[in-house]
Amino acid sequence: MNGISQEELRWLTSPEAENGWLFALTLGKLDEERKYLNNIIENSPDNVNGLLLSGYLNSRAESEGESFREELLDQIATSKPQLAFGCTWRGKATHRGVVRTVGLVKSRSVPLERLRMLTYGGWLKSLSDEDAISIAQSMFDIGGEGMLQASMETVHQIILNRPELVNAMEPLIWKLLAFRPSRNWHLEDWEWGQLAQQVAQHDPEKTIEIVLSFFELDWFVPLEDDGRMIALKLATEKEPELAWTLIGDAIIAGGKIASGLIVALSRWYGELIPINILIDWATRNRPQGPWVVARFLPVRPTISDKVRALLTSFPHDQNVKSQLSANLYTGGFVGPISGRTQSNIDLVRVWTEDPTPVVRAWASELLDGLEKELAHQKIIEEEEEDG
Repeated sequence: MNGISQEELRWLTSPEAENGWLFALTLGKLDEERKYLNNIIENSPDNVNGLLLSGYLNSRAESEGESFREELLDQIATSKPQLAFGCTWRGKATHRGVVRTVGLVKSRSVPLERLRMLTYGGWLKSLSDEDAISIAQSMFDIGGEGMLQASMETVHQIILNRPELVNAMEPLIWKLLAFRPSRNWHLEDWEWGQLAQQVAQHDPEKTIEIVLSFFELDWFVPLEDDGRMIALKLATEKEPELAWTLIGDAIIAGGKIASGLIVALSRWYGELIPINILIDWATRNRPQGPWVVARFLPVRPTISDKVRALLTSFPHDQNVKSQLSANLYTGGFVGPISGRTQSNIDLVRVWTEDPTPVVRAWASELLDGLEKELAHQKIIEEEEEDG
């Protein structure tokens, strides 16, 4: 080896070698007769590090052409597949390299998790549009749930760099969004939301159906800032009537999905739907319809036009009045219960002067109950203090 011992060469092929990449590039440029090539291959362990061989091949390819590098890596892949995989990723991005890396993983010559490497660095950015999409598709097709996060990250990276590919990638995006993991993947929540925002308004119905399917999962906790709730909001803004029909019908159907929707959406979702849509739907879906709409209309801090319209449309529906009264207690409050009740009394007293007769009647009835509740609660709190 002209002054380089086998022991030194083995060190150069290890991760411990400092400046190994620059050394490899220089060696590849100078070694026009490939004197060192076979020894480098023989001494390189079968792992994805391969900095010495990668740098050497990249440098030689500048003189001999990419076909030299590609043919050699195909040969190496038969005996040292992980080394070939790592050298492919550290070299020029080519279609042949895509075929090689995917093939090595499909054949199980290279562990599945190595596909994650392809998401990072300049390799993915340098691929053709078709090959970039192929890599993202292959990740999920081969790895399923185990590669869900990596697949989403890869799609997201592609779209960030090539936003014009959103339409071409939409079938894969829908497939990723619709997949329901067996457990909560906290790290993929953000990626899910980013992808959903790209397509939610393209097909609101599909978006809402996918979101609803997550409510069937035991681990799903639909916080308001969750990506799925954001996607639901976007789809609802695009097609509010369709959205409310799907959501309202799911609640009337009852069961796990209905319970989850009520908890997740009750404080804000009704505000997204025009009042005429809410009233028409409630009328068609009596007797439960009016109550469902009431469940989604907040009454604090003021009586909204939607609440007025609901009370006016169903003035004798006691379930509507009871639910709106219960909505008064949504939100947090610090202090004794009597303080919360007094705050509600002050609020409702204003409503007793509302210009709408049915609102005044409901508020007066509610006020009477609250005043009795306050008197009872003060007795309880006084007894607790004395005790």
